[in-house]
Amino acid sequence: MNAKITALRGVKDGTDGEAIKKATEELSAEMSKIGEAMAKAGATRSLPKLPKSKIRKSKDAEFKEKGPEGETPKA
Repeated sequence: MNAKITALRGVKDGTDGEAIKKATEELSAEMSKIGEAMAKAGATRSLPKLPKSKIRKSKDAEFKEKGPEGETPKA
C-alpha cells in the first residue's frame, strides 16, 4: 500500500490527469482489498465498546448573532 501512496504523491501536483486518476484508482482498489480482508477476519466486529460512563451526551446550545459593533441586535 505504501507504494500506491508514494505513486499518488508523485503525480498529484502534476498536470497529467490520467496519471492522477490511475494512481487514485489503484490506491482505492488496494484500500478496498484491505477492508474486505478486515471484514472477513471479523476485525470490524471486535471493536471495543465504551462503558456508558465514558460516553458523553451532547447538549443543545443557544446562539445569538451579534451585530457589526459586537452587540446583540434588538428584535
